Amino acid sequence: MNIFRSFALLSMLTALFILVGFLLAGTAGIFIALVIGLLLNVFTYFYSDKIVLRHYKAYPINPHNAPELYHVVEGYAQKANMPTPNIYQIENSIPNAFATGRNPQNGVIVLTTSLMRQLNREEIEGVIAHELAHIKHYDTLLMTIASVFASAISILSHFALFFGNTHNSHNSALNLIGKLIIMFTVPMVAGIMQMAISRTREYAADKYAAQLTHNPLALASALKKIEKFVRDNHTLQGHNTVRRDDTALSHMFIINPFVTRKGDSLFSTHPSTANRVEALENMHEMLNNK
Repeated sequence: MNIFRSFALLSMLTALFILVGFLLAGTAGIFIALVIGLLLNVFTYFYSDKIVLRHYKAYPINPHNAPELYHVVEGYAQKANMPTPNIYQIENSIPNAFATGRNPQNGVIVLTTSLMRQLNREEIEGVIAHELAHIKHYDTLLMTIASVFASAISILSHFALFFGNTHNSHNSALNLIGKLIIMFTVPMVAGIMQMAISRTREYAADKYAAQLTHNPLALASALKKIEKFVRDNHTLQGHNTVRRDDTALSHMFIINPFVTRKGDSLFSTHPSTANRVEALENMHEMLNNK
């Protein structure tokens, strides 16, 4: 159900992208939108992980410089029947993690140094299993495509305001009011769809991680600890690698490094931590009652 919902939302996002192209330049606009979308996605398919790693100045982890961490990741990857992803760390005062890479063969898990200091072994294992779930189920690719389409829709919508087809402007949807509606509402709808995909994939990754580790409460504890650090340090910027101008990448992290909400929201990249914890606690009860 979660996979079907995610791809249904992605299909709607793609359709919205094509619609904006049509409104911008008619039939030719559809072709232009498809070409732009194809080029952007080919580029992000091959280079998005490298760009993100370079942006955060991540450095690699291997069996020699962090053997215990490497073997934890390797062990759970084998248990999940997938290749061992590359492992990187970034210097950061707030515990967090994310996954990137276009497929399981090119997967990357990135952990902050603070996560390794602040969480215990079982909690770290829960976080690693969560990120492995994203890689195994191609969430990293799915969210990259969704993010690219949402950004492209926003750009094309602004082009539509100034360069849209104005033939029969008296009756056209691209008169001034129509253009303004497109400029402000279409990017918002695209953003909502992108965030909905992100929230859906977070719930699915939590569930898979709990099944993989057989320890839902460890991941629940990790999520609560990370959120507390985010709340306590939300005004800090100076020594953090994750900066305030990185909000476009916030959907990648296990907990949004900038905003934490008490409830799920249309405008949130992540479900509320309380709801995620409740779902994990329910899983723990189900496992114990078997």
